[in-house]
Amino acid sequence: MPYGNTMIAGGNNNRVLEVDADGKVVWSIGHDELPGIRLAWVTTLELLENGNVIVGNCHTGPGNPQLFEVTRNKKVVWTFNDQKVFGNNMAAAQVQDVKGKVVR
Repeated sequence: MPYGNTMIAGGNNNRVLEVDADGKVVWSIGHDELPGIRLAWVTTLELLENGNVIVGNCHTGPGNPQLFEVTRNKKVVWTFNDQKVFGNNMAAAQVQDVKGKVVR
């Protein structure tokens, strides 16, 4: 990240973590912390220029989004879920044509 922290897609531990250079957790999203979203296998992250994070959420089942954008205040901006086209196995994703700089 531009200011020296590391963003971690927690995989099977069902969370997103941001840690500082000393390994201290400074921001996170837990398994059932966001209303209407259960984190499953968190596989991808994109940090947007505005500080928001796009989260890839694999093996979600039909009731949870496969991708979503969340603010640093943990407000969900948008969600994407298309089980018919992508199934329950969308392990890698990248949102294209994002305006501004994206840390990938």
